[in-house]
Amino acid sequence: MVNRKELKSKSKEQLRDQWKIPVLITLIISIIQIISSYTMEIFVDNLPIYILLLILNLLITLSIGIMVNSFYLKISRDKKVGFSDIFISWKTFGKGIGIEVLLGLIIIPIVIIIAIIIGVVWGLYMSTAIINSLTPSYGIMIGITILLTLILCIPLIILGLYFFPAVILVCEDNNRGIIQCIKESLKLMKGNLWNLFVLQLSFIGWAILCIIPTIFIAILTAFSLNEVAVVILSNIASIGFLWLVPYMNTTLLNFFNEISGATNNPMYNEITSLN
Repeated sequence: MVNRKELKSKSKEQLRDQWKIPVLITLIISIIQIISSYTMEIFVDNLPIYILLLILNLLITLSIGIMVNSFYLKISRDKKVGFSDIFISWKTFGKGIGIEVLLGLIIIPIVIIIAIIIGVVWGLYMSTAIINSLTPSYGIMIGITILLTLILCIPLIILGLYFFPAVILVCEDNNRGIIQCIKESLKLMKGNLWNLFVLQLSFIGWAILCIIPTIFIAILTAFSLNEVAVVILSNIASIGFLWLVPYMNTTLLNFFNEISGATNNPMYNEITSLN
């Protein structure tokens, strides 16, 4: 049985005296994401450039995900990290991207099916309303959409939980194959889905506390400043996430160590993501 309290306590201890680098890396990643998002908005009317930026943004996002997993895996293995620890080898990068692309090929069809089902229900409702000479209620349509989305997203949530360890496994040992990582991921998460789900939910309270200042600033400035200024001030107001994100990530990687039995492995401190 995974003890959430012990995992969080251990994570805080591992971050003690070395918050600086994780916080700085979180800040840099946030700035990259803001710039990337804003750049895409600028070229939204130029389809070729927008598509190119969309692909580039996706590649950056996937790359950051792999690097973050590798970085916090090191912290969870009691390593004192430096800024250079965020970097990974091309071998790890290639396999990590391969895993994420393969998972995308599994998940995207499910998303399409969900969209089709929602569209069909919408169409049936509209047709029924027209046949019966009724005015379609947009409130009901929105309600149906939200309800169906919540119900149909359950498979996506379950898949996300099942594949949580996949990229971490290749960061731990990049000699593992792509398919091997996915198979081991499914095996590790068997019986641990609920534990991971509850662990992730346990951070909601802190996340709400971090986001309240952001909402407050956005409301105060939305009518008096331009969009860019609102975004900048809102991100400054969400400064609490600079500490929450490292705390969450370290805890989740300690969860991985727990379910994988890594702490009892003589190779516990051997991570090959740089090889």
